[in-house]
Order: sequence, then structure tokens, then C-alpha cells
Amino acid sequence: MNHRTVSWLVGALVVLAILAAIGQWQQQPQAQSGEMFLPGLLESLDDIVRMELVGRGEEPVVTLERDVSGWTVLERDGYPADLRKVRHTLLSLAETQILEAKTADSTLYDRLGVEAVTTDTAGGIAIRLIGSTAPFEIIVGDAAGDYRRYVRRQNEDQSYLINRDPELGTSATDWLDAAIVDIDGERIQQVAVTRPEGETLVVSKEVRGQSNFTVETIPEERKLRYDSIANVLGNVLERVTLDDVERLGDTTEEIIVTEFRTFDGLVITARSLERDQGAWVSFAATVDPMLPPESEETRVAAAAEAAAINERVQGWRYQISTYKFEQLTRTMADLLQAVD
Repeated sequence: MNHRTVSWLVGALVVLAILAAIGQWQQQPQAQSGEMFLPGLLESLDDIVRMELVGRGEEPVVTLERDVSGWTVLERDGYPADLRKVRHTLLSLAETQILEAKTADSTLYDRLGVEAVTTDTAGGIAIRLIGSTAPFEIIVGDAAGDYRRYVRRQNEDQSYLINRDPELGTSATDWLDAAIVDIDGERIQQVAVTRPEGETLVVSKEVRGQSNFTVETIPEERKLRYDSIANVLGNVLERVTLDDVERLGDTTEEIIVTEFRTFDGLVITARSLERDQGAWVSFAATVDPMLPPESEETRVAAAAEAAAINERVQGWRYQISTYKFEQLTRTMADLLQAVD
């Protein structure tokens, strides 16, 4: 075979390869940049009542359901979901546009994280949106820079790069409404921490605006580590958030009771325990029975606030940060040092 023949064969093979690639490309649906990734979803958002997320090995991540009270997390006994997160995810999927068509070759899916979640090495998360129409089913893969993700509709081979990030999270706890209680420390008049063995620590203020809490019954041979050390007890109810949640039930662990009284008649009782290196607490709110009879307006306002808090926290126990737990359950010894 001479050099000219070899050159001709090489050229023919190149042409055939190009033609084959063009044929394969023509057989794939070619999405235009700006085309909606999930057409029809935006118009159907009000009908979506369930969102299922599944990870690698078909392991459930979270199941979100909507009822008359809003969105809830099924894996946490119907605890309220973070409404802003749910809305962000649904709107991101409904409004997202295709930036670019990517591979339709299943052997390359793992490079984008859009392979089927039936495998134990899958990199993406499968989403199923259920409503009055046929479910929307997609796989959300790897991020591709800020606010861009690789995706694939589960019943199609073609994958895409889209212009939105639905920010799915990787566990059920990521979808919980994390806020529990938020009481401004300036409102707190007294805090009493009672431990199972009977020790009680009480700190209080005589008037609003007092700089520091007074620690009651300090032993003569001891003094405060510093003047403002007890203030953290008054501020502990500010922006309390959960790490996890469970239904409130009987427990064998020792309970530490912390009672907060505000100047305006609200009383919040926290019941704290430690379990498996985790810190858990339940809350209940009521009205201070010591309010004078002439404070009817204050009593009504306190009763309304207590009812709103109880509607949220009643029947639940929350896992909170170790830091918050330590402040919530302080002892007298934590505040004192020996007199020089």
C-alpha cells in the first residue's frame, strides 16, 4: 500500500467519523439557549402538593408535603418546613432556563453528576414534584459556578446546563424551619435554673435597663468572675434555632429546668437534657400569675404571645447547639471564683 492510498484511507475515516458525529448530533433534541427547562411547571406551582428528594442508592433525602397549614417535613413527623427554602427551590426549578445542551451519553453522566440515583456512587439528587398533572421528575447534578447546575430530565438522555441553583440540601434537617423562639434579652427580668439534684441558680434585674443581672445568694467566700457574667443567661433566648427536632415524649434522662420571666408578664420554661452527646430542649410559655390586677392590657398581650409560642413549640423537643445548651444550663460555679 503506497503513501497516497494510506492518505486517502485516513481521510475517508475522518470524513466518516465527522458524518457519524453529525448524525448523532442531529438525532438529539437541540435546546435553544433561554428555553425553559421545565415548561409548564411555573403555571402548575399552586398544584404541587408533594416534593420527594432521593439521593445515591435511592436513599430518601426528604419528603415535603403541603397541607392547609403549609409545607411540612414528613421524616420529622410533619414538622414545619422552611417556607422560604421550599419557595426558592420550586421557583428556581420553575423559572430556570437552559444555558447549554450537554452530553446525552450515559457513560459520561458521572462527569456532571446526573447519573441515575439507583447507583451507590451517584453524584446528584433526584426530585419528583407531584401535583394535579403528571409528575415533574429530574436529576440535579453538580454545580457549575455560581447559580448554575447540570440537570437531566429522568425520562430523557439529554443533559443540560441551567441558569439556576435550586439549593437542595442533603438531609431532612436542611429543610426544617429552624427558628424556635426569639426573646430580646432586654425584656428578661429573672432567670432561674433548677438542676435535678436540687441546686437552683437565680439571676435577676430590679428594673428595665439595669446593666447587669444580679446573682442571688452568692456564698461569702466567692465572687463573680466579672460583673456581666450572668448576662448571657438573660440573652440565651435570643434567636434560638434548631439542629434537629423530635416529638416530645417520656425520657429517662435528667431534666434541667430553666424559667425565664419577662418584665411584661411572659414566662417561658425550658426543659433541657443531654443524650448521646446531643443537647435537647423543650419549651412552654405562659403568663406570669404575679402580674398585678391593674395590668390587664399587659396580661392580654402576654397571653397572646404565649399562645403564639405554644402553637409552634408544643409537643416538640429540639436539638440545639452545645453553646446554647451550656448557657441555658449554667450553674452557680460557672459564674463564681474564690475571693482573693
